[in-house]
Amino acid sequence: SGSYEPLKETQVIMTSWQYYKEVFYYAWKEELSEYVGDTLLGVTFVAAHLGSDLRNTIFFETLFEDMYWLFPGIFMLVFFCIQMHSGSYWIAANGLFQVLAAFYWAFSLYEVVLWQQFFPVLNLISLLLIMGIGADDIFVFMDCWKQSFAVLPSDTHLGSRISWTIRRSCHAIWATSLTTAVAFIANAVS
Repeated sequence: SGSYEPLKETQVIMTSWQYYKEVFYYAWKEELSEYVGDTLLGVTFVAAHLGSDLRNTIFFETLFEDMYWLFPGIFMLVFFCIQMHSGSYWIAANGLFQVLAAFYWAFSLYEVVLWQQFFPVLNLISLLLIMGIGADDIFVFMDCWKQSFAVLPSDTHLGSRISWTIRRSCHAIWATSLTTAVAFIANAVS
């Protein structure tokens, strides 16, 4: 007869998720999740193994709940930053429309041209990245546009002013986009 150490921690293993999806999902959401971390009779309930399908369902549900106000809030923040910098609601609205259009084309390339059926929801975070790069490009372009009034004569034709602004801003936009790309490539490699 040996001595036994008392049970200090336990976990629940839910392996038959694919057969009883609703039952296990309800059991987790309504019954088990609130007990993680609780101690009863000296035993701490530390985890629940949910199986990949249930875990993914709960993860994405939580992600959508957390992002429900975050994405629109960030979108409005970027919109108002562009509006404040440019002084134009039209530039802010069309600038962000172009950012969203870039995401649409990237998504189409991913699913149609590359034939990728699975689009992980975490890839939606790239929308924030695209929005940040697009807003940065708008800021650079607006600064170059404002510089054109200081550098070029006041009677410069509009087409010449736009041409100068594009030529002036393209180098800075290229540099900022390149440094962002290099940072992400360095992060991916490391």
